[in-house]
Amino acid sequence: MFDDLRGLIKALEDRGLLRRVKERVSVDLELAEVVRRVFRRRGPALLFENVEGFDMPVLANIFGTEERALMALGADDVDSIVRRLEGLTRVVARLSFREAVKALASLRSMRPKLVRRAPCKEVVKVGGEVRLTRLPAIRSWPKEAGRFITYPLVFTKDPVDGARNVGVYRMQVFDDRSAGMHWQMHKHGAIHQLRASGRRLEVAVALGGDPALMLTAAMPLPKAVDEVLMAGALKGSPVKLV
Repeated sequence: MFDDLRGLIKALEDRGLLRRVKERVSVDLELAEVVRRVFRRRGPALLFENVEGFDMPVLANIFGTEERALMALGADDVDSIVRRLEGLTRVVARLSFREAVKALASLRSMRPKLVRRAPCKEVVKVGGEVRLTRLPAIRSWPKEAGRFITYPLVFTKDPVDGARNVGVYRMQVFDDRSAGMHWQMHKHGAIHQLRASGRRLEVAVALGGDPALMLTAAMPLPKAVDEVLMAGALKGSPVKLV
């Protein structure tokens, strides 16, 4: 079971499912094209360690096969995931009061857990130290307007009822301090923005994180379903938040 990408990277590498790319690659079209070709051939996850102009690596194609997606959830097969979700299905089906209480009790152990220390706190930059242009965001297609962060976990809260949403919305990097959020009007993040009625909507963005949450954030879940809770249900243990 993995709480962050470091554990998943090691597990993938140990099983020969990840390749480290040491050749220099450009974020302008080249990196994206390499990933597309590898994905179409059902190739391995890729860790680009020599990204031209940047001092941090780029991880790609980690969920490119069912085997790797199951690894991210700590599961051997799809049936084991189904068994983990039985508690949720019982609640939805309302089979009986006793069964519903039992199912809800089992879900309590999957609620997110707040922790004080996490990898995202190892290096902290504030104020003028923050430079979004240092992130190796990529340009995937010749006619794209610029470079995009392609897999951000975007956290928002409904300003009316406080419900949390985590979605994957591409972000175009404009300069050191600003980026454009690309969310269609039917997405829950966009709905939260509309409900803010002109007030500032606070948004938190995580790059990487719990592999299970990376999967659920990309799922078209109903508004009533918390992606963080769903991630805990899928992997059978709570997601750690900081």
